[in-house]
Amino acid sequence: MKTLVIKLFIFFVLVYTTISLFSLFAREELDPDNYLATTIDKHARLNSMESPKIIFVGDSSLAFGLDAKTIEGALQRPTSNMGLHAALGLEFTFKEIGDTINKNDVVFLSFHYYPNDMDINQGVICHTLDFYPRLKQRIVTNPLDGLRLDLICKIKRIRRYIVNRRASLVPNEGESLVVEGSLEVFSYARSSFTEYGDVRDSLYKTSEINFEGASQDMNIVSQWKTIREIQVFSKHVQSHGASIYFVFPPYPKSKYEYNSEFIEKFADMLRKNTDMNILGSPMSFTFSDDSFFNSDYHLTSFGKKEYTKRIIGLLKSSFEAQVR
Repeated sequence: MKTLVIKLFIFFVLVYTTISLFSLFAREELDPDNYLATTIDKHARLNSMESPKIIFVGDSSLAFGLDAKTIEGALQRPTSNMGLHAALGLEFTFKEIGDTINKNDVVFLSFHYYPNDMDINQGVICHTLDFYPRLKQRIVTNPLDGLRLDLICKIKRIRRYIVNRRASLVPNEGESLVVEGSLEVFSYARSSFTEYGDVRDSLYKTSEINFEGASQDMNIVSQWKTIREIQVFSKHVQSHGASIYFVFPPYPKSKYEYNSEFIEKFADMLRKNTDMNILGSPMSFTFSDDSFFNSDYHLTSFGKKEYTKRIIGLLKSSFEAQVR
């Protein structure tokens, strides 16, 4: 038995060393305008803000749906929009806020309905850590997790290098249909964000990427892990003397009518199993279908203005005394 353990250990060391060497060879210069590089700016703003502050935590529904500058002006508190990408997963999204929460801060959660492990993309997590390595200290809970993540990220880096090399060898057979700098076409880029962490206020009609048809079956997605992660994060927030709220994400009216049973079950589950203050209802954050441009959760600038307006209205009527 002891001999077998030694052999397995040696095998692992050889594999890890080989992957590490290939990973060093596969290192490429990071694109400074990559969408995920936005995390650098989001954390720079968050780390520079004095408390009491307002922090919006979630996925791309916040990135596309929120006007943090307007909220900051309306509530007279420094505001940061940390929403970026659903593929990071809730655990990463919660942990990356880490020790930035202080007494009297207000934290708002908002993310798509029925989040789960199928959303998570390790490649997205690893690439985000490439841009902001400091986050690894916040999201890794023990040495074994750190070793596992390090190995995964090395493999992802090698894969990305191979994919990019192949792409560079493919001849360009035609001009791009996307006009550079066009305000009608959204580009997933760092430069598409404001200093507050919001997607810039332009009325995009199309996108480089379209997520339509990628919605999941809400009937088969378990949420026990989601509830547990929220409970842990909520306890963390409140232990620092801060408040935590949940705001429902923007959603198309036609999709709500089709999925209303499951969406209302999700809302009821949050109310019964978490101690967050729940603002509004799913129905109160539905919008006409033409308010979305490439996803059920990505608003156009027109939709963003309305979503922000509704959030401010709820904040002022529900807990204005607490944010002053």
